Amino acid sequence: MNKSGRKSSVLWLAGLLLLLPFSVFSHPHVFMDTTARVEFDNGLPSGLVVRWKFDKFFSQMMVHDFAQTSQGPLNEQQQEQIRQGAFVNLVNYNFFTHLLSGDRAIPVTEVTDFSAEYEAGVLTYEFRIPLPQPTGPDLQTIAENGELIVGLYDDSYYSVLEFEADSLRVEGDVPAGMSNELQERPDKRYYYDLIVPRLFHIRWK
Repeated sequence: MNKSGRKSSVLWLAGLLLLLPFSVFSHPHVFMDTTARVEFDNGLPSGLVVRWKFDKFFSQMMVHDFAQTSQGPLNEQQQEQIRQGAFVNLVNYNFFTHLLSGDRAIPVTEVTDFSAEYEAGVLTYEFRIPLPQPTGPDLQTIAENGELIVGLYDDSYYSVLEFEADSLRVEGDVPAGMSNELQERPDKRYYYDLIVPRLFHIRWK
């Protein structure tokens, strides 16, 4: 392409960007290394334990603002202050955990066993999502579907949950022949349809 052509392309792109909504240019503010484990009991999933390890900048800000400290370990009162100030509201965002069984969503409205750790400048959350949840398919339906699908992402794109294919494991009374596969799901696109999430597909039938 000659200089004139390149210049025209650049001008066209610049014009297009000016027409896009400003919010398209927003970017994540929080980064979390994420791991999870699915607990099985009597051959069926009974809970999901999620662990978030925040980036250092956000960790230090959170601990300072909500626990009024700059060092760990956090005592029970400080953990409760963090839970109340910077966790319970995430129920409005499904706790960044998207669960399905078959084609039915499992809204995450109840979590238990929350804990917060602060070590070497890094804040870590851990919490458990019991299954089944108060709304959504019951355990019998989940059993009949023979499948639990787990998505770990924030569809508002304020936070990025980073994980690998081996970041979710299963434990307990796991049925024989169970599979755990990480798959891209274009049908779950979010953030102006720009991002295709990867979901863990756990099957035992």
